[in-house]
Amino acid sequence: MPYPKYPLLKKSKKRGPSLKKLIPDTDITYTEDKNFKPYSEGLGMKSFLKTFPDKLSGSSFFFKKTVEKVKFSRKIGKPIIFDFNSEVLKYGLSPLIIDLMERGWISALSIDLSFAIMDFEISLSGNFIDYDSASFKGDEINGIAEETGLFFNIALREFSEGNIGLGEVIGSYIESSRFEFSEKSILFSAYKLNIPVTVRSAFGTNPLFLFSGFDGKIFGKLVEKDFLLFSSVLSKLEGGGVFISFNPDMTNLKIISNAILLNRINSDSFQKYYFSIVYNSVTEDDLNAIELLSKRKDLDVYGFRGETGIIFPLIAALIKQ
Repeated sequence: MPYPKYPLLKKSKKRGPSLKKLIPDTDITYTEDKNFKPYSEGLGMKSFLKTFPDKLSGSSFFFKKTVEKVKFSRKIGKPIIFDFNSEVLKYGLSPLIIDLMERGWISALSIDLSFAIMDFEISLSGNFIDYDSASFKGDEINGIAEETGLFFNIALREFSEGNIGLGEVIGSYIESSRFEFSEKSILFSAYKLNIPVTVRSAFGTNPLFLFSGFDGKIFGKLVEKDFLLFSSVLSKLEGGGVFISFNPDMTNLKIISNAILLNRINSDSFQKYYFSIVYNSVTEDDLNAIELLSKRKDLDVYGFRGETGIIFPLIAALIKQ
């Protein structure tokens, strides 16, 4: 037996509610949004920041807040720490990082091992290999480049004495070796400017570990020193410093969390730290970790979406205004 046909509903003649009733008084209208001013020719970068409407995007609000925090930290002489992975090098932003360091806008850098190796290759050849991508292509790569593996491991063996970590070891080795493209290296520039660079890594994450001359004992010791240095740098954020991370993966967030824990253990008093976390392609676990960090009473955490290649140059331009 076929289903019965449903009759069409008739249009109602009832009047709808008024526009004023549907739009709450608290909502801002486009014509009343005093935070938004359309960009016009000749508008300076300082005024350009005002074209980011707070009410239209939570990300724009936290972006503006981050810029303000960086400028405030510089004004009161507190640390400005940037946290990167190798993505920032793939965007070709090395000159911008070096410029900010030379102008006093970066107090410390936190980077991953891929960043350190790519930067090292830049000092050697003026360019780098994207090992993160190449390692998944199988037969197109047979380990790390010979020159990279050789000189990088020489640096670890010969410059690891004393109370310094991996970041400073690489910077000092580049400085002493006088490679042709040293001036393009971020780690070299940081070493010259006495800016701490801490490197984080887990074993097995990079072809460097496959190189015949790699010494795990030396490497592990240097990474441990960098973690302790990173924790020390974070402790100086109290009272107005700012930490900006462009690397919000779960492993890095755990390192940050444990570094803060170490500071809590070693300190009787603990003020709030300000963290700005920029993310784009992240996993659900990463987002959950960011949310958990944002709920901590000892942290002031703001996470917002944005492409590193766009957000970082914008921050760099706006803080100098």
